[in-house]
Amino acid sequence: MNKKRHKSIYFLMFVLALLIGVVFFQMLSASAKKVYKEKELVALQEELINEKEKHIKLEEDKLYIQTDEFIIKKAREEFNLIQDGEIIFIKEDE
Repeated sequence: MNKKRHKSIYFLMFVLALLIGVVFFQMLSASAKKVYKEKELVALQEELINEKEKHIKLEEDKLYIQTDEFIIKKAREEFNLIQDGEIIFIKEDE
């Protein structure tokens, strides 16, 4: 009876060790997933900040292209237009 009792104690210890191992592995796996998700969250937050900055810049550009300053600048650059009273100097190529 003593041998049978020892076998059942060893079996219970084995099962208990196995359960502890499974729980430990699950906790380790969950911890690794948490770290991965936290890194992913930080990256997404940085991307969101960058996109918000781009949006602000686009809004500023949208307002700028509606100004007279922008229209005059584009007319000068693309169509070589001048305003009344301006004098144009033409440089001859040598």
